[in-house]
Amino acid sequence: MCPPSNSTKSRQIGPSSSANDTMRESSTTNKEHQARLKPQKGLTFTSGGVAKYRRDIEIGILLLSVIYGIAYSWNIPVSSKYCDDDETTPCHRPDLVGFQAVCGLSMTYMGVLGAKNWYFDQTAPTHSPEDRLFGYWEGANNQNVAIFVYQVFDFAISLTIPEHQEAIFLIHHIFCALTAYLSLEYQCMTYYSVYYGGCAEISSIFLLWTNIDAMFPQYPQLKPIALVSKVFFVLTFLYYRVYGWTMVAIPVWKDTMYVLRNGSMEKYRPGKAIIFKFNLVMSIAFGLLQWYWL
Repeated sequence: MCPPSNSTKSRQIGPSSSANDTMRESSTTNKEHQARLKPQKGLTFTSGGVAKYRRDIEIGILLLSVIYGIAYSWNIPVSSKYCDDDETTPCHRPDLVGFQAVCGLSMTYMGVLGAKNWYFDQTAPTHSPEDRLFGYWEGANNQNVAIFVYQVFDFAISLTIPEHQEAIFLIHHIFCALTAYLSLEYQCMTYYSVYYGGCAEISSIFLLWTNIDAMFPQYPQLKPIALVSKVFFVLTFLYYRVYGWTMVAIPVWKDTMYVLRNGSMEKYRPGKAIIFKFNLVMSIAFGLLQWYWL
């Protein structure tokens, strides 16, 4: 059936024309809705992030191994309280010295990188819940590589150090590595991973120096450094790991519940909702751990 040949005929069939207009408007609305649901650049994910950054991960683990080996070989004497009762002075614990060296450099790198990305990186995906949870961010990928490398290495070394073999520390390393792995592999929680794996480690930079004078009593010049570090540790711990952790956890929950309810989760990460629910549980568990350590 041919369409009307002129505008007069179109006006003569008023009711049908109105119905057609309504159908066209409805069709346009549906198309716009579908367009909004179509995968957007930066939100979709087609390949495993861990495989993409495998070389970086391997280099990172190798680098930490070299740092540990160098510090271990120095065999700097430490306080006798770190040795067995029958140990004579000077006391030697190259395993602890190597561990401190790795932690010091790793925490500093992760903290500085996190602060740089969180506060200054203009490419951070912040425009919508989908952006913050699914958006591609090179800064977040680099952060998660650093977290994963450190936690894997730290877990392995902790198994050889009696003081670090407590279950709570080992479990903490496992779950930190797992959350970083999932974020990197499936490009999820990208925006928030920078805070949790970067800014939250700023307090750890000072923590490593709070006991430096007790560990190396032969260097009295370390006492002022330890004192200042204690002050900054308390301040940064309260700000980033207590107050900040809670303030970031709230939008994490809001964004995740939003994408779970509106269908974006299955659109951008089909079948991966369990990962985001796991991260919600971890945000609470790690948050409570901060209070436990406090």
